[in-house]
Amino acid sequence: MKRSVLALLLCLAAHPTRAQVYDTVDIHFALNDPKLNKEAINRIDSLIFHDVLIHGQKFTVLGYTDYLGGKAYNEALSKTRAKNVMDYLVNMGFAQADIALCMGKGKIERPPVNGKEGIASDRKVQIVIDGNPTPAQLAAAAAPPPKPIVKAVIPVKDTIRKKGKAAVAPAVSKNTRIDLTSISLNEAITLKNLLFYGDRHEVLPESMGELENLYKLMKENNMVKIQIEGHICCMDPKDGNDKKDEDNSGWLSETRAKAVADYLIEKGIPASRLKHKGFGNLKPLVPFPEKNESDRVKNRRVEIRIISK
Repeated sequence: MKRSVLALLLCLAAHPTRAQVYDTVDIHFALNDPKLNKEAINRIDSLIFHDVLIHGQKFTVLGYTDYLGGKAYNEALSKTRAKNVMDYLVNMGFAQADIALCMGKGKIERPPVNGKEGIASDRKVQIVIDGNPTPAQLAAAAAPPPKPIVKAVIPVKDTIRKKGKAAVAPAVSKNTRIDLTSISLNEAITLKNLLFYGDRHEVLPESMGELENLYKLMKENNMVKIQIEGHICCMDPKDGNDKKDEDNSGWLSETRAKAVADYLIEKGIPASRLKHKGFGNLKPLVPFPEKNESDRVKNRRVEIRIISK
């Protein structure tokens, strides 16, 4: 018997490729709600940031509900939840073809349960990761994202209105210190008073106070790590996901995020505590086309995401 077991183990060791490795992560939803809420979005963003979800891997996306509701309702709700997660992944640059299956599984079967609140942990979508990342996938994750194809378009007013070579900035409120105690882990917050010259990554002089406050936060809390995230406004998605920086140094949302990181590094913050990423127009707070300056301000922004503290 012992020899048979030993022979089996040796056989398995000789053929490691036959063993398929799966990992599963859960994204939770509010009661009767198919939409990704703030916590769910932060959860997915964190999984991408920490290279748990890697471009090039294959995924299965499965939606579930709790025991509340009828069969048809739960099947439709679970399917919509799964599709919303899949759409978010695709919006974040994951290939549609790499999502092998997206489906709703309805309610999670439980022994008979009474109550109107349901079971919160059952209101979820599972992302099943097909196998461990290969060295090539890890290298691809560490490399800069592929640049989107952007049609030549007439520059649109971005962070400020340009008047010749001068810049006229919208009115800003007084720079305020960032309160770390009010920020949750993996939460993204907007640096509301951080403004740039139009279509460039240079920060306006009146916005230096906002950068200084961010530097003080990082200096006084030396365990904090952040991801700096750039976003643009005023660009039709049909024309691409980002626009070129006016000085051709890169894509605008990326160069603006990098400018913030470079400022912190020059002030002495270790680069190991910083990541930066440009999202272009992929994560607007207001759908295109923006109707007024208030809408444009909401979309053209730099956010910081607290990764650890």
